[in-house]
Amino acid sequence: TVASTTGSAIGYKSTWNDKYLVMTGGIIKVTSESGTAYGVNTSAAVTMTGGKIESEDYGIYTDTNKEIRIGNDDGAVSIASPEIIGGSYALYGENGNGYAKFYDGVLRGGTKAYSDNMIAGTPEATSLHKEPSAEYDENCWLVDTEGYLSVNGVEYNSLAKAYAAITGDSGTIKVTKDIAIESAHQSSPTNKHIIFDLNDHELTLAQPLPNGGTMTIVDDGEHHTGKLYNSSTQNTAVLNSGTLTIESGYIAGNYRTITNTNGSTLNINGGQIESNGGICIYSEGKSGNATAVNITGGLIGGNATYGLYNSNSYVNVSITGGQIKISRSGDTDAIYNGKITIDATANATVLDIEGSGTTRAFKEASVTLNNGNVSVRNTGSDYARGTLRGTFVMNGGSITVSSPSSNAYGLDETT
Repeated sequence: TVASTTGSAIGYKSTWNDKYLVMTGGIIKVTSESGTAYGVNTSAAVTMTGGKIESEDYGIYTDTNKEIRIGNDDGAVSIASPEIIGGSYALYGENGNGYAKFYDGVLRGGTKAYSDNMIAGTPEATSLHKEPSAEYDENCWLVDTEGYLSVNGVEYNSLAKAYAAITGDSGTIKVTKDIAIESAHQSSPTNKHIIFDLNDHELTLAQPLPNGGTMTIVDDGEHHTGKLYNSSTQNTAVLNSGTLTIESGYIAGNYRTITNTNGSTLNINGGQIESNGGICIYSEGKSGNATAVNITGGLIGGNATYGLYNSNSYVNVSITGGQIKISRSGDTDAIYNGKITIDATANATVLDIEGSGTTRAFKEASVTLNNGNVSVRNTGSDYARGTLRGTFVMNGGSITVSSPSSNAYGLDETT
């Protein structure tokens, strides 16, 4: 642990942190006559509440997702301190890594203030403001968010304010403009039914949209082009600890698109849920507090590693309609673990999975297939499996498995 409150440190090439760095004041300045200069090169957590970091190339550089916290989350936002300067980037995460909470100060970058998707949290009702200066192409600090949510025709600039505006047992929150929001969201009311209407707009979040009560997500705009997207590589797009129903709209993320906690219920009647290389729906469950996932419509998949990932057998999944459709360059499983019952319309394809790596419809799940078709295709030289381990009862429907390398198995290590 390093703590600095006064004074300055001038270094050559980098200040290396692999434990925990706390900086409350002072100056770190790093230069390099050859090679890359890093103000702080970190593989561990950093907390900076004051002072200045300056480097010819990168202010703070990381190759992990350990939290970098800049400023204090105390409701009083400073746009002057702390200050991070990089000749290229003030904050940079290698290979898409980086997880920064930005509460105070200013970021100055010769190329950009921060690398894509690195800011994963700001104070409630604040947004990132960027503008160039004579010395830096991008300077970034916090400003008040403009209104982007409407309740009964009145606009609000935070989810907490919109929730508070619903005074009865139920109400509708409408998205009123395309916007990216980095601020953290307060937990949702547990005693209200919230209809969250994307309203033809694209809402990009760095923190989860929470549901602790009853929420229905719709896209009731004229063109049905509404999108909810989480840009973080560490956060879920929707965190459900109550009853969540998806009727329409497009929901996507890079990590877990929807997360269900113990005892929650997810109903998917329509819409589209995708993940860019992660998990579409992640569900936790435990004995005496099982989680339910009911799929009657909609489309789930995209470039996902998992369509449904269930933490254990205390997640009950019912599929009577819709489709899990994944096309991925790499390994993919449609459904991992859980208790799965499929009773779809005759001849309906409920699982359509294609991957160049190991490709499976079910892994370590307890499956009962009463009706509906399952298709698994491997496009490379790896295995294609209908099931791997777990249990399987087939009362109807079909499973079709294919691989150009002849590594195709309907049931593998399955009882």
